[in-house]
Amino acid sequence: MNDLDTKRGAGKVSGATPETTGGTPVPPVDLLGRLPWLRRLPTVGDMKALRMEATWNPAAGEKLKEMIARIEELRRVAKEDGHDVVNPAFVAERNGEIIGYCSMEPVLMAVCWMHTKRSGRRDSMAMLNQVENETSRMGYGQQVMPCAKDSPFYGALEKLGYVKREVFMKNLRSMW
Repeated sequence: MNDLDTKRGAGKVSGATPETTGGTPVPPVDLLGRLPWLRRLPTVGDMKALRMEATWNPAAGEKLKEMIARIEELRRVAKEDGHDVVNPAFVAERNGEIIGYCSMEPVLMAVCWMHTKRSGRRDSMAMLNQVENETSRMGYGQQVMPCAKDSPFYGALEKLGYVKREVFMKNLRSMW
């Protein structure tokens, strides 16, 4: 770790050295908001706490309004660029303008299966409705639902308000 890394309080990129990168200096990986252009956004928990505090503290109410306005601005900018925003954790800015975001918050992923011969549409819709209600009850504002292309649900999910996106998953450690 060099002096600059130590002053920033950041750790060295694992395995990246001038020798492994062809002599190019490697900046520290820092997704905790210490980079000047990457700012932390409030979590769902932050927003809930501020809502409660705002009932008796006007300053918390003003901070809550600022946070909501910041997230709404991010959604507006992303929409203008043809993108959705899913549970933003960090906003990237350059010269005061939003240039991107990163979602690192937990997002509820609902994986459902219904037997093709033993269940019907009503069963599937009832289960989906129950899953969405439970997701909302748990405090999540959004839900991800992977769906195989050969599933009867595949064509129906967009009609039910879901946005089709490619999703890639990577196991970072063994679950078993």
